[in-house]
Amino acid sequence: MAAVNNQQPEFDAVAEAMNGISLGHAVLATHFERMQNLPAVAGGAQILAEVRALGTNLGTLRTEIGTLRTDMADMRALLHTEVGTLRTEMGALHTGVGALCTEVGTLCTEVGTLRTDMEALHIEVGIHFEDLHIQFEDRGQQVEALGLQFEDFRPELDEIRQAQQAAEFNSLARLENNTVNMIPAAPLSPLRTAQNQPINGFPETLGQLNGLHWARLNALLTAYGLPTEGTVPVRRTRFKMFISVIVDHT
Repeated sequence: MAAVNNQQPEFDAVAEAMNGISLGHAVLATHFERMQNLPAVAGGAQILAEVRALGTNLGTLRTEIGTLRTDMADMRALLHTEVGTLRTEMGALHTGVGALCTEVGTLCTEVGTLRTDMEALHIEVGIHFEDLHIQFEDRGQQVEALGLQFEDFRPELDEIRQAQQAAEFNSLARLENNTVNMIPAAPLSPLRTAQNQPINGFPETLGQLNGLHWARLNALLTAYGLPTEGTVPVRRTRFKMFISVIVDHT
């Protein structure tokens, strides 16, 4: 025997369900009313226009596809030409690389020959260097010998230099003494010896020269390498002529 259901109805739930059913009917009614706005309902004119536009677009698309096919064919031909050109250039490059390899081989051969020549030159230079070294040593010995000879000649060279300096000095002194005009107070320029040395006691004036004692006169003549024979006047005249003093023979 079935159990007895004593549950009571919920009127609030029933009212809510009825409201939902009413709202659903209202929505359906609204959308059924809007169905008359469909293009098919308006005689299909709008659909036809859309179909025609679609056909036009399809024609344009076909034209563009044809153009694209033509462009692709041109591109394929151009690519084929470029590939051919590239192959030709690659062949030329391969030939050039081969020629370059040949030149490099030739250059390597020349470098080897040059290295051999350099080694031979190095040996030859070494031999010449040894010869030059020997010659240099010989020259050094010769220079050393010349240096020793120069040292031997140095005293003579010094004498020659001193004599030259004395001659230059005495030339100026004689030129000055030549201007003395028999004036006792006229100053005299002393001469130097052949060794370019001054003489002590050289008369300062013509008056002192005229009054020199015979012993002092002999000392001066001897210092200058002049003879001392003859009378005192003769010796004095000899000394005057030596120092370029004008002698009056009247």
